Amino acid sequence: MGEIQQLYLYFREVRLIKLNSKVFNDAKIHRSNSHYGFLIDICRFLHESLLMNEDESGEKFINFEQDAKAMAYLYEDFVRNFYKKELPEGIVKRENIYWNAEGEDLSYLPRMETDISIELFDRKIIMDTKYYQNATSTRLKSGNEKLISSNLYE
Repeated sequence: MGEIQQLYLYFREVRLIKLNSKVFNDAKIHRSNSHYGFLIDICRFLHESLLMNEDESGEKFINFEQDAKAMAYLYEDFVRNFYKKELPEGIVKRENIYWNAEGEDLSYLPRMETDISIELFDRKIIMDTKYYQNATSTRLKSGNEKLISSNLYE
């Protein structure tokens, strides 16, 4: 306990804030502090995964494994950060792709956002990640598992 109290002295000028999604959105990540980006993403994920527990005092984590959308984002973030780590000479990011369109009202066009864009030397690679909560189905007659065919065509 004494070591923790000694470390606390280094943080006495740090003020406490109430966490909310705006705090994470306002964090400015740039080239000189980009190594904090992944840590902030983890903190955001943990914050969004907390639920107030009304029966007892305190908080409780949601079971995000049951939330297919949360797992898909976690998988996408994992793959993107894997490439950031493995390709330090490249630029790995999520980005918006803008329509090459003209007209009076383009607001009807959907927003296109890549899961992963990799700029490496003179190439640009755009990756789409997929997470399936159930990648297989069980056949009733035989009981054998089979890949869900519609997943294979994406």
